[in-house]
Amino acid sequence: MAKPKKAGGGDDKAEDTVLEYLRKQNRPYSATDICANLHNTVSKTAIQKILTQLHEKQLIHGKQYGKAWIYAIKQDDSQTVSPADLEALDRKYVDLKAEKDRLAEELKLAQSGLNSLTSAMTNEQIQKELATLAKENAKCVEKLEDFRSDRKAISDEERKEVEIYLEKMRKEWKTRKAKFDDMWGAIMEGYPGNPKDLMEELSIETDKAVGVELSRDPLQGLYP
Repeated sequence: MAKPKKAGGGDDKAEDTVLEYLRKQNRPYSATDICANLHNTVSKTAIQKILTQLHEKQLIHGKQYGKAWIYAIKQDDSQTVSPADLEALDRKYVDLKAEKDRLAEELKLAQSGLNSLTSAMTNEQIQKELATLAKENAKCVEKLEDFRSDRKAISDEERKEVEIYLEKMRKEWKTRKAKFDDMWGAIMEGYPGNPKDLMEELSIETDKAVGVELSRDPLQGLYP
C-alpha cells in the first residue's frame, strides 16, 4: 500500500484537516501531538505553520508553556470558560507534565536495569564457566598437596612458573568477582526479598562464606 502523501503548509485541505481535528477532539494539543495523532498525514512543519495562521485568524486559542505552544479550538460564547476554569486547566497541565516526566525517568531506570540483566551471563554459560574453574582448581589443589606433603621437589624454574600462574589466576579471580558483584548489585536493586536467602537458594558461596581471602598467598610457608 502506498504511504499517504504529506500535505504542505499552503494546502487549504491540510488547514481544514487540522481545524476539524481540533474542533472534533475539543481539547488542547501541541503541533507534535496533532502530527502524531494524524499519523503524519500532515507534516509537523506544516501543522505548526497552520496552527500559527489559525491563531492569528483567532479561530483557535494558543498559549505558550515553556518552549512549547498548546492550541485548542475556540468555544462558543455560550460555552466560554471562566478564568478560574482556565487556571485549573493550567494547573492540571503542569501536574500532568510533571507526572509524565516522572514516569519517563522511571522507564529510563527500568530500561537501564533490564539492559544490565540481559547483558549478563546466562545460567548455561555460568555453569560451563564453573565446571572449567572446578577442573582448574582441582589441578591446583593437587599440586599444592604435593608441595605440602613434600612428595616431590620442584626447581626454582618450576616454582617461578607456579607463582606466575598463581598471579594470573588471582587477577582473573578479581575480574570475575567484580563482574559478579556488578551483576548481583543490579539484581538486588529490584529484588524485594532477602539477598542471603536468594544466595542459598541459588547455591552461591562467597569468598567470605568459605573462608577464602583474596589477599592471602596460598603458597606462603611452602618454600623459604
